[in-house]
Amino acid sequence: MTERRSAWFPQRGDLAQDGRSGRTGVVVSLPEDTGTDTYHLCDFGGGDEWSVLRAHLVQPDEAHGPLLLSDRLTKWAQDRDIGERAAVDALIEEGDILARGDVRDLLIVESETVVFCDWPRFEAQYRCALVLDEGEDAFLTLVLATAFPRLVPLWKVEVLGDRRLGIVLRALACLAGSGTIVVGSRS
Repeated sequence: MTERRSAWFPQRGDLAQDGRSGRTGVVVSLPEDTGTDTYHLCDFGGGDEWSVLRAHLVQPDEAHGPLLLSDRLTKWAQDRDIGERAAVDALIEEGDILARGDVRDLLIVESETVVFCDWPRFEAQYRCALVLDEGEDAFLTLVLATAFPRLVPLWKVEVLGDRRLGIVLRALACLAGSGTIVVGSRS
C-alpha cells in the first residue's frame, strides 16, 4: 500500500480522498500551482475548496471511499428499465443540472446504503420547487418522459426499428432548430 501511495500523483480532475477528514473530492489545484506540497480539492459538482498535504491524500479505491454520485446512480440504474437507465445516462452526460444541489435534493434519495432517483416526487414538484431556465425545463421534461415513457407515447420508439428511429431523431433535431447534430445515416 505504501508503494502504491508514493507512486500516485493525482492530476486535476482526479478523485482523491483526504485521509485525515475522510472527505472525497476532485483535485482542482496541484502542488506545482502553489509551489507547496499541497493539493486543493473541491466537492464533486462544486462547493468550497479545501487544502490537503500530499502526505494525507489517499486514492479513493485504497480508502474504499464512496463512489461518485454518477457511479452510484449508474449502478442503481443497471437494474431498472431501459427508460430509467437512459434518463440517468442523460442526466450524467449533461452534468450541469445534476450538479445543482436543489435538483439533487429533489430528485435523488441517498443514504450510505442506497441511492436512487425518485422520479414521481421530482415530476410532481420540480416546476414549483426549482428555478429553471427554458432549456433546463425542456431538458428535464424530456428526461422525465424518458424515465416514464409509458406516460406519453414516447414508448413507441421501442417498435420503430433503426431506419424509422433515425428519421424521427433527425426530425426532432430539426424541430429543435439544430443543423449540427448528426443522427445515423440516411438510406
